[in-house]
Amino acid sequence: MKQRTWIAAIGTVVAMTMATSGFAQMKEFTGASIYGATGYNTWSTEWSDVNSGGYSLTADTSTSTGFPLFVGLDYTWAMSDTNSLGLSIERNFLKSASGSSNFYDSGSYTGGLSAVVDNSYQISILPGFLIDKKSLAYGKLGYYSAGLTVSGTSDSYSFTQTGYSLGAGVKTLFGIPSSGNTFYVFGEGNYRIPNSVGQAFGDATANIKLGGMNVLVGLGMNF
Repeated sequence: MKQRTWIAAIGTVVAMTMATSGFAQMKEFTGASIYGATGYNTWSTEWSDVNSGGYSLTADTSTSTGFPLFVGLDYTWAMSDTNSLGLSIERNFLKSASGSSNFYDSGSYTGGLSAVVDNSYQISILPGFLIDKKSLAYGKLGYYSAGLTVSGTSDSYSFTQTGYSLGAGVKTLFGIPSSGNTFYVFGEGNYRIPNSVGQAFGDATANIKLGGMNVLVGLGMNF
């Protein structure tokens, strides 16, 4: 009985040592970090079920583009010797360029609106996989919110639009001597899946979807 107990105890210690050693491979990627990113960002504004003054209208999809400035915070946990799970929150501090949508009644042009996107932020879950001791591949599953301002010749209206985002990226660690911190560079791409949100503006109503995509490169610092 004592022999079996010792064997079980030794087995437990070995297993814990192996797990600790394995988790140590993820050590450089765990904990909190702050990051910034830029790249190419697009927002598409889709209109459906447009009604104005009792008339049903159709509208073009507008596209707003721009160079974003994302700043974010994240925290990453080691789930195994090769897997991690992170949580991030980020905000884009720059407005998009203006896009435009034209409206039609039975094919006849009735007017247009410009669209600008601002105050966008996203909360994401980041499942990761260790490529090697310095590189981590990750997925990005997020929920976003953004401010949409549409303007006509004399009036403007502001809405809050929401949706979900799917993305993937890779981060690679590097060190700066005497800095006391670990840094990383990363690249990622994200595709936005918009919710349809009913909005009213003037005497018109419409269901609006605000989606799009981005491709980003960035720099981060682990604490």
